[in-house]
Amino acid sequence: MESPTKLFNKNYFLLWQGQTISRVGTNIFSVAMILWLIDFTDKASLLGLMGMLAGIPEVLFSTIGGTIADRYSRRTIIISCDIIKGILILLLTLFFYFSTSSVNLIVLALLIITTLSASVNAFFYPAISASIPDLVPENKLNAANSLSQTSSQLISILGQMIGSTLYFLLGAPLLVFLNGVSFFYSAISEFFITIPQKKLDRKDDNQENASSFKNEIKEGLKYIWEKKGLKNLVLISAVLNFFTVPVILLFPYYLEKVLLINKAWYPHFLAVYVCGNVIGFLIASMNKINPQIKNKLIFAFIILDASIYGILGFTYNVYIALFLIVSSGLMSGFVQIIITSIMQSTTPSEIRGRVFGFLGTLGASLSPVAMGLAGVIADITNKNIPLIYGSCSLIMIAISLTILANKSIHEFLLEQKSENVLLVNPVLRKSKS
Repeated sequence: MESPTKLFNKNYFLLWQGQTISRVGTNIFSVAMILWLIDFTDKASLLGLMGMLAGIPEVLFSTIGGTIADRYSRRTIIISCDIIKGILILLLTLFFYFSTSSVNLIVLALLIITTLSASVNAFFYPAISASIPDLVPENKLNAANSLSQTSSQLISILGQMIGSTLYFLLGAPLLVFLNGVSFFYSAISEFFITIPQKKLDRKDDNQENASSFKNEIKEGLKYIWEKKGLKNLVLISAVLNFFTVPVILLFPYYLEKVLLINKAWYPHFLAVYVCGNVIGFLIASMNKINPQIKNKLIFAFIILDASIYGILGFTYNVYIALFLIVSSGLMSGFVQIIITSIMQSTTPSEIRGRVFGFLGTLGASLSPVAMGLAGVIADITNKNIPLIYGSCSLIMIAISLTILANKSIHEFLLEQKSENVLLVNPVLRKSKS
């Protein structure tokens, strides 16, 4: 297969638009499930448990999922995962329609299917991340990442803006059903995609095959471990994410108890955050910005974003809160695109799945614990949002400052500036040849 010459070639377009449709369904579904749990249980601990169960599989299986994405057809993995997720969500629909009198049974089904769907995603996302660089021209990779994230976030705005309205108009069961259908649409679209891929050789002997599989996992881990700056950045980010989780999880209660507005506004505030993300994505994709300035912005944005969470907890004015939220979205979106582009453009295709699988495991390793603890602490403190937000922010600021003192992270980012393409690490590039 010839290398792509334009961004919107057939393969990338089919993948992009299929994912767009499924993201619409997923965002509407997510808002509906949060509102349903609050309406029928009003337990923050259940929100935390659902988030924890959604995060654990990523920690457990992303490494294996990444290795499989290097070893087997990424196209087949992507299609199969969407089909499986569609079946799981349709099974959940049956519980909503036929177990209406038993809230506990529906909650149990929701938690089980959330866990199973997250397990599937542990194989799905490494395959997607590893495929994108092979579907677009090398000089369009940043644009592709920005477009994918921008469209994803715009879809999030749409899903979150209409999710609560549709929830009150149509009810949870129908929205769950529509989400299931969206995965089947995405799978059909992906069926017509061709993904060029250099797959690893597999042995016919099962014992040799298993040994080879273990060695491939070790090879991916070694690749990341030797990139000290990348490793440290991901580890610190995982710790920061641990304290970010309570802020996000408890946001519906922030609206009710601090801003004193109805929780139905929750998706609209999320949409504002997403708008900030989109602005950050667009700024990050501007190649005319001096790379050294971009690197300085990364450090500044990480620290400022940590500060915003504490300020937000003591902000009682809706308009000031909106400004803080859109600012936080902008900064996190900017950092996300730059780091993603570094990792994709500097990692060889044949090992890319394992690298993203390991990074997914490292990045999400603490989130499930944070989800569970945040819900329990919220119930114990009678949902004292200012105390929780302020405490998380102070700890995040202290952790963020360690990034400034970490020489390896500085080197990892500052060595990118000689490239025309966004932040390509010459150290990692050598390992590709």
